[in-house]
Amino acid sequence: MDKIIKYNPEQLCYWLEASGLFENLKCSKNLGVARFNYKDSEVLVSASGRISIRGGKQTGNLTELISKCVWPAKYCICNFTALDCARGLCGYCRDHVCNAIGGENSENKESDLGRDILKKSGELKSTFNKIEMLVEQFKRLADAMCDELHIEGAESKKGDEQFDEINKEILMYMTSVKRKEDAALGIYVAGIVANIKDSIDKILNLNKIGVDKTDIGALIEARNIVMSGFNSLVTVNVVGAFNAINSYNGFFSQNKNVKKEILEIGKNGLEIAKLVNRPIPK
Repeated sequence: MDKIIKYNPEQLCYWLEASGLFENLKCSKNLGVARFNYKDSEVLVSASGRISIRGGKQTGNLTELISKCVWPAKYCICNFTALDCARGLCGYCRDHVCNAIGGENSENKESDLGRDILKKSGELKSTFNKIEMLVEQFKRLADAMCDELHIEGAESKKGDEQFDEINKEILMYMTSVKRKEDAALGIYVAGIVANIKDSIDKILNLNKIGVDKTDIGALIEARNIVMSGFNSLVTVNVVGAFNAINSYNGFFSQNKNVKKEILEIGKNGLEIAKLVNRPIPK
């Protein structure tokens, strides 16, 4: 494998497969190399960023298509991927435009990310309908845990299928728009989805290891932060987002000794709420 790594190999493989655009896809997470066919072309993509195309016409268009599909897996200068930065995992990129999303010389745009998502509500309507279903699944699972009910394994598979379907739609949006700034919006939407899916995974893990009765109150708070954060984002409710952020601060200060999964669920809700005012590429 090439020594210079520009893309996370595991995420590279995931997003190529999630697109559903490429035939005979074979991708090695260990080597960071993918091979596949697209129409009349044979393609090799590596984590170094190299894209080799044999055969076919309009290779420039195909290169652009592939680059958009693997964009969420691209590393930022902070060593997180674009998707991870969109999730809020990088402290610097929470307050600045991520290098992997906006480019090396990108400037912060004085705009609410929530409002930009709302402007694209027509093109993203189906996607957000599915995201809302994923949020409802999270709430249903969290409620079951709070009521000390056992969660069936089928719920985990259902969440995985929804997650993949939503990401496929996000890539369809990203590859269909002409402006890079519009395509970049899709990465932030993918970040929302990743935080919700991570919250579902944390609930399912709690289902396996069990939750102490003393942790139930904290889990309810964490659930509420996720719900209020998401509702604030889709309605561009700045006050609601501010309240969700304050709720998290109080939640964290009072629940430092609860299971880490519960804290991380609350953190996911916090980052979703913060997206209402995140800076985006200009």
